Amino acid sequence: MKNPLQYQSACSVSTMANALVKSRLTQSLALVAAVTIIDLPPAAANQDRQGDRACSKSAHRTATACSFDGADNYWVIRANCEQLLDPVAKSDCRKDAVTELRESRRTCKTQLYARRDLCRQIGEQGYDMTSFWVPENFVNPLEIGISVTPNSYFELLEGSKSYRSEDGGNTVTITRDTKLIGGVTCLTVKDIAEEEGVVVEDTDDWYAQDIDGNVWYCGEIAQNFETFDGDNPASPELTDTDGSWKAFADYAQPGILMKAAPQIGDVYRQEMQIEDAEDVAEVLDNVADGILDGDDCNDDGDEISAYIDSVCNNDCLITNEFSPLEPGVAEHKYYAPGIGLILEIKTEDVNNPEEVGTCAVPVVAIEDDDDDEDHG
Repeated sequence: MKNPLQYQSACSVSTMANALVKSRLTQSLALVAAVTIIDLPPAAANQDRQGDRACSKSAHRTATACSFDGADNYWVIRANCEQLLDPVAKSDCRKDAVTELRESRRTCKTQLYARRDLCRQIGEQGYDMTSFWVPENFVNPLEIGISVTPNSYFELLEGSKSYRSEDGGNTVTITRDTKLIGGVTCLTVKDIAEEEGVVVEDTDDWYAQDIDGNVWYCGEIAQNFETFDGDNPASPELTDTDGSWKAFADYAQPGILMKAAPQIGDVYRQEMQIEDAEDVAEVLDNVADGILDGDDCNDDGDEISAYIDSVCNNDCLITNEFSPLEPGVAEHKYYAPGIGLILEIKTEDVNNPEEVGTCAVPVVAIEDDDDDEDHG
């Protein structure tokens, strides 16, 4: 027979334990709730009642999804914390979970405001290319350069170009391979990025040109690689396919990568898959004859500036490219007719200000000092 006092003691301990668990759970839920709710200014909250404001509505819905993603990640981290046996490690893990949750809240807010700013630039109409995306609106990409005039700023002609940046470079190869996406034939362009001679990204981009000469972005499959300390051999490993998307899969929409006749002030989506691919371009100049004031490259600045001056004759295009996914990050891209991309410079990066001024240019733009010495 159980001792009544022992039974009562056990019940008390159980009650206290349950109360403690409930208290901690309540605190956690309160924290998640506080983070999940996105504070909106009154004007934003009222917009849903002001007609069909598709762009702003989408921005608000995405902010809600972002908040729940942050809460989901918080609980996954907490679940992993429970597996740890070291009390100090477990405590640190829980603190990390809270830190990530708070950071997620900040990210969701800044992305919301960035999307709302974009809505003011491009308008409130919905973005749906379904009715335009039919074969008769596009050319046969294999005929570009033969019976079809290419886009002068983005020629889809077979061949390769290599670019150099401060920490590596990339090689872009326009192939003759095609892929049918949503009934439209798109051309495959391979882009291999390297850092210190090691491949970090291998991407297949898909492009199509419409009958007016605009080049459309149909999607991409990106393979991202990483090397890890302690591995033997230390070879790049496929870690993820982040950034991959395809038009009309999972509600993704194609975007215009390069207009046939870009005009100053044009703002347009280059890709559109919410939370994954939201790049936007704004035309800054279409008659440029050199580098904009303030666009100074950290390395080889004078040489790069001289190269741009040599290829631009009041006919170069300059765009500002950014994404609501990365508020406070932007880059300027320079294009020359008949050549294509001639300069890419990071102009803004709130999280990594040391990256501002990082440039990528065609390898022909910079003389190789080593080659000069070999021939000297």
